[in-house]
Amino acid sequence: IEIFKHLPKKNCGDCKFPTCLAFAMQLANNKAKLDDCPHLSEAGRNALASSSAPPIRLIKVGSGKNVVDMGDETELYRHDKRFFHPAAFALRISDDLNEDDLYKRLSYVRSLHFERVGQVLKMDMLELECRSGKADVFAAFVKKVASETELPLVLRAKDPVVLSAAANAVKDRRPLLHGADACNVKEMCAAAKSLALPLVVGGEDLSSLADVVEAARKEGVEDLVLDPRPTNLKDLLERCTIIRRRAIRKTFRGL
Repeated sequence: IEIFKHLPKKNCGDCKFPTCLAFAMQLANNKAKLDDCPHLSEAGRNALASSSAPPIRLIKVGSGKNVVDMGDETELYRHDKRFFHPAAFALRISDDLNEDDLYKRLSYVRSLHFERVGQVLKMDMLELECRSGKADVFAAFVKKVASETELPLVLRAKDPVVLSAAANAVKDRRPLLHGADACNVKEMCAAAKSLALPLVVGGEDLSSLADVVEAARKEGVEDLVLDPRPTNLKDLLERCTIIRRRAIRKTFRGL
């Protein structure tokens, strides 16, 4: 009923549903989108945008046939329905490797695949980390790896200038930028916005992570991937469980 109050109440059927109330019910169950109604006012759209937003935003990393979809899940438990986008596996490679070691790692990535319960598991992405601290070294390293593989890339650096230089060289591959935290979130967001790329934000605990998310959104960046920065597998499970529950149940939109 709260959603219905903001609809045009024309019962025109242009949304493919017979009445505005029927459309409101579909919106409430995440089975319709605001864009399905061509007569919705701007005020109504703004009022309903938050309530109709998916609990976990869809993030696409990569391009062409190798796109990795992350998020866009609506179920809390796998047995309720199913998870549409399984976790992606990535191997981290740093720019301080010599050429021989680099090609050994890339060869390992290509060869690593095995079957488990009918699923073939393999590497889905590569994370390229800047340890040199030099923009030209990291950019050259990223371009070299990109020329050797079609896998989606995650670019990891603390310095926004270093990260931007490398990302700009492969921006058509739509890499995921990694490295935003409370200390550099504004500069990282500027880099992500200028390149129109998704950004990883992190925090030492869930409270600080939520603060960084809020700061990133204020800078106009919505394509965010959350890094809970676990110190061990127990922390990883606990923090990811809390994030998922609060997102799916919409009890805390900051996560």
